[in-house]
Amino acid sequence: MGLTFLAPLFLAGLVGLAIPVIVHLVHKEKPEGISFPSLMFLRQIPVKSKRRQRIRHWFLFALRFLALALLVAAFSRPFLSGLSVTNASIEGGREIVVLLDRSLSMAYQDRWPRALEQLRTLIDGVAAEDRVSIVAFDEQAEVLNQPTGDPAALRAAMGRVSLSAGRTRFAVAFKLAESIFDASELNRREVVVISDFQRTGWDPNDIQRLPVAAEIRTVDLSSQTTQNVTVASVAVRREPRGDREVFHASARVFNAGSDPVSDLPVTLELNGQELQGQTVNVPAGEAATVHFESALVPDGIGRGIVRVGTDQLPADDAFNFTIAPGADVAVLVLENSGARGNQSLYLDRALDVGESPSVDVTVKPFRRVSAADIQQSDVIILNEVAFPSGQVADLLTTHVREGGGLLLTLGDGSGASWPTAASTVAPGRPGNVVERRLERGGSITDVDYGHPVFDAFSAPRSGDLSSAQFYRYRGLTLADSSQILARFDDGGIALAERRVGRGRVLVWTSSLDTYWNTLGLQPVFVPFVHEIVKYLADYSDSQSWYTVGSVADLAAYASRVPGGETFADAFENGTQVVLESPTGERVRIQQADEWLVRVEENGFYRLKTRADAATGLVFAANVDPVESDLRPLDVEELVGAVQGGMSDSTTNAAGVASLLSVEDLEQRQGMWWYLLIGVLLLLAAETVVSNRLSRAVRR
Repeated sequence: MGLTFLAPLFLAGLVGLAIPVIVHLVHKEKPEGISFPSLMFLRQIPVKSKRRQRIRHWFLFALRFLALALLVAAFSRPFLSGLSVTNASIEGGREIVVLLDRSLSMAYQDRWPRALEQLRTLIDGVAAEDRVSIVAFDEQAEVLNQPTGDPAALRAAMGRVSLSAGRTRFAVAFKLAESIFDASELNRREVVVISDFQRTGWDPNDIQRLPVAAEIRTVDLSSQTTQNVTVASVAVRREPRGDREVFHASARVFNAGSDPVSDLPVTLELNGQELQGQTVNVPAGEAATVHFESALVPDGIGRGIVRVGTDQLPADDAFNFTIAPGADVAVLVLENSGARGNQSLYLDRALDVGESPSVDVTVKPFRRVSAADIQQSDVIILNEVAFPSGQVADLLTTHVREGGGLLLTLGDGSGASWPTAASTVAPGRPGNVVERRLERGGSITDVDYGHPVFDAFSAPRSGDLSSAQFYRYRGLTLADSSQILARFDDGGIALAERRVGRGRVLVWTSSLDTYWNTLGLQPVFVPFVHEIVKYLADYSDSQSWYTVGSVADLAAYASRVPGGETFADAFENGTQVVLESPTGERVRIQQADEWLVRVEENGFYRLKTRADAATGLVFAANVDPVESDLRPLDVEELVGAVQGGMSDSTTNAAGVASLLSVEDLEQRQGMWWYLLIGVLLLLAAETVVSNRLSRAVRR
């Protein structure tokens, strides 16, 4: 604590007070001669004293001097600098919300220790009249304590906060601060933001505005220049090689720093062993792709890691992923004995293209199909074949009810007379052929792009189904439980769906070659057929990794990866399993909603049947790559947006030892008023004393 002056130059006036005193003390009386014509009538009187002047009334002098000194001090605006928070009692306590950034970027260099030191300094200066709430935030915000002015409680809350692997989002922090202010009865409100103010954490369209009366203090821990290299993503592609599979990994390395990086080591690891290593040069602000040679896909789920050389943000120097053998989709195509020579050719060739998934196609005449063929197939296509009756119809119905897929194409051979058994499975009853040749063909104009079959074509330039011409199609009377997915320009049904049990049935009212349309000649044909097969087989790629902050559906993941059958059954039966995080924290999962898990750590998670199990189902998690961009934003711009453009009360400081500016401190203490009152009292006393001394002299 110390006495400080807002306008110390006024103190120079104290020197001026001494000038008249010095002149008075050194001044001597000098006798003056008066000329007279004659001195005979005057009596000679000698000068009694030639000494210097002296101060005879010291008390009166002190009153006058002290009054002038206090007046000069009042103009210099004094205040006590050590009462930055304690002086809050002058106008009542404040509601202070400290927003502490705990996102991944705060792990860069010494930002996190500096942030804790600033928070500790703030806590040490808190007064009992204030109420302080500490809010730790990344992409979520959490209040660590009830509002209090007790330093011990605040230090305990500070001890519970730690760095996270999440990304920065300022909006959630300010929104929580607003809710704290809404519940407060104190009129004075302040926000202290301790952060590196990462640019990617601010969305101008998603900022919560605070009341205009709320003051915002910022502690900027950002750096002018940064050095950070990260593995932004890893692409993994499998392909068969003999009776095994190999995978090719490609890593995208991004240099988020201010300087180029040369000879950066990049390594590929699998199950804890380094497989390959390379070096790469990456210019500042740019990315480079590293391609690794093929390697065998391990049995079960393999743990892969791509690493780069270490820097001052090690959390994003490694990218985790999983690799497992792919599962083929078995497709059985059935056609009539007298089918056209190329009736299934386009379908077969289209499904043979692509690797995700790998499709195993079998084309057979309908009369030669067996029960084993149907049971071993994921998807069955009746390619212009009338729906069967008897045992085959029962097998198809069972296949669909147990989760299999069925595609019915209506062409020349499908006919319009189907048995009664078809009504339990088919999306509708076929009718007569609709001719469009005289119109030079029709086109598909109405598509449900929200359906999984057409979702891949919803983006611009992703495929145009309307480019194909349809010269014929077969009419369809839709069943009550079915839905239309696509229509022709004349209103006729092109594609319809029906859900039966756990399976799915689609009906396509034209051919899948070039006999009734030109779809097979269009670039969209191959992805269209693949999307149909993937949907009917209920296929989805096993996710290689999750991003920190996302929600992992563990039940869906277990159903798609090798060795996940036990856990898929546990989900169905409600059996308890254990989820172990990369840091060893264990969570028991049993209820259906508990299988949806928020990913909060970077590394490999394990799903186990019991806590002490040595192995389990593995999935990978990685930090959000946007958090690796350490460029700061304009703090004044952020504060202006939060305060609605009013940022005059903002202090952008290197610390928070004083929560108030010097102007605020001096104004709130108001010591100059007391000094002026003292001046008036002294002048009044001086008047009384001087009057009494004057009367005494006259006597």
